[in-house]
Amino acid sequence: MDSKSAKVMAIFAKVFTRSGDSATDPEEAAHFHDLAGRARLIAEAAHASTLDDSRSQPFGETDVQQVQGLFHSALNAKTPEALVEFAQFCAKFRRFSIFNVRLIQTQRPGAHACATESEWQAAGRWVLADARPIIILRPFGPVALVYDLEDSGPVHDREAIGDPFAATSALSDSYVQAAIEKLTAGCKSEKMFRIFIKADRLGFGMAGSAAKQGSLPLLLPDDAAAAAHTRVKTSKLDRAALPGKRAKVVRFIPCWRIKANDRMTAPEQFVTLVHELGHIFCGHLGSCEGLSGRGGWADRRELNYHEKEMEAEAVAWLVAQRVGIMSRSPAYLKRHIENGDVRKVDTDVVVRAASRIEALAQLRYPTSNLRSTPSLQEP
Repeated sequence: MDSKSAKVMAIFAKVFTRSGDSATDPEEAAHFHDLAGRARLIAEAAHASTLDDSRSQPFGETDVQQVQGLFHSALNAKTPEALVEFAQFCAKFRRFSIFNVRLIQTQRPGAHACATESEWQAAGRWVLADARPIIILRPFGPVALVYDLEDSGPVHDREAIGDPFAATSALSDSYVQAAIEKLTAGCKSEKMFRIFIKADRLGFGMAGSAAKQGSLPLLLPDDAAAAAHTRVKTSKLDRAALPGKRAKVVRFIPCWRIKANDRMTAPEQFVTLVHELGHIFCGHLGSCEGLSGRGGWADRRELNYHEKEMEAEAVAWLVAQRVGIMSRSPAYLKRHIENGDVRKVDTDVVVRAASRIEALAQLRYPTSNLRSTPSLQEP
């Protein structure tokens, strides 16, 4: 057992001890303390075998809190939808315990198939050099590391297997990547809202996600601009106390966060980002009031899941087609059209969202001649 295992078991010992101290049932408390004692013995034995490792670091309070946070989030399902989603996730991982499945979902929500390094090798695959392990509990041992399908090689061609997230383009990856960078920069510098985009490891079965992240306070240059905005907070600083300075005027703007799967190709990432931005700009994650009542969008969270997906994918398909990227939108939309009400899809909202995305990405199309498939101009 190496120094990492010793550190993990020491953390588990602390977690079990605290659980036993807080337990109200005597039998439950005794059980946790017994587990803490066993974990402590394993940690001490492992530490004794790695005393010559000068790189080993003592565990701290932050490590314990991280493990406790992982367990808490793994056991917490706040909504019926989350419970149904977890049940569907469990169906894909029958050989793991339910608790380990929850740990996998917490760390890699889009995981498709997980196995240890030796199991992938036995299946004729290998773990990629930059793979990120998923921690699960091992029977009669501390922990085990498993890897999702997307962290194993050879890399799957999504288009070849008919994956709904697949996207192809005749454009070079550098062109598409330039559009992604402009889109990312534009979303972070808007005056009416902020959208922070990050590439992350999400699992083979998940392309991206979007979520509301609260509000960000910005200082306005003058009172007139602040008065034009409905969500304004003016500080109570006394002007007389600040000679030559004006009172601070703060405008709160809404913020969102988008994650995109970093294992996808540039065209696939572009379509994913446009899809998630479609959710935001169509009002599926709340409203943006804009300045002087212009330039924002309404709150349309009342739509159901399938109707939201239809609008967001329509935005993605519209922008991708105009850029010159071919996505599998029809295959993706089929299930949602069958379960949602197409009459609730607002075409005007979709068009406005697509136009906003093109402006943020600074997409320019050739105008010298008419083309059946317009494409990005060279940056």
